[in-house]
Amino acid sequence: MMTETVIFSWSGGKDSALALYEIQQNQNYTVFALLTTITKDFDRISMHGVRRVLLQRQAESIGREGNLSAINMKAVFPLWMRNTADLAKNFIDRGFKAVVTCVDSHVLDEEFAGKVIDLRFLSGLHPDVDPCGENGEFHSFVFDGPLFKQPVKFKKGEVILRDNRFYYCDLRPAD
Repeated sequence: MMTETVIFSWSGGKDSALALYEIQQNQNYTVFALLTTITKDFDRISMHGVRRVLLQRQAESIGREGNLSAINMKAVFPLWMRNTADLAKNFIDRGFKAVVTCVDSHVLDEEFAGKVIDLRFLSGLHPDVDPCGENGEFHSFVFDGPLFKQPVKFKKGEVILRDNRFYYCDLRPAD
C-alpha cells in the first residue's frame, strides 16, 4: 500500500492536534512536516499568540519538522469588514466569473449548485444568505476575470449530496 506524503497545516491548538492525530491513524498518509504562520513582529503563532520556541518544541516532541511561514503583523486584509452585498456586485462588475461548486442544503436548494454567480444569482438569494457566502452558505470556483490570461474551461458534471448536507457540483476540465 502506497502512502501519500503531506504537509500538515498546524496552529499548535487543540483542533490541529486532534486533526493531526486522526490523519496519523490513517495509513494512506505520512505527515512530512507541520506548516505554521508566525508574525514577524512578535515571533509568535499568528492567531494563537504562542511563541515560536514553543511551536518548535511541539514539532520536536511530535517528531515532525516545523516549517514556519513568517507574515507581517501589518498584513493586508483588503476585504475584511466590507459590505458583502457591495463586494459581490463589485466582483461581477469587474468582470470576474465564478460558478457555485458547493451549497449548504440547510440554507440553499440543490438548484444553486452549478449556477454562475451573476446579478440574477444574487437576486435569487434569500435575504438571510450572505451574498459572498461568508457564513458557509456556498463556495465557488473563479474561472475568468481580470486576473486571468484566458478563461479556465470546464464542464459541469453531476450534482451530488454528501454528508446529507452539502450539494457539490462536479467540475471537469474541458478539452
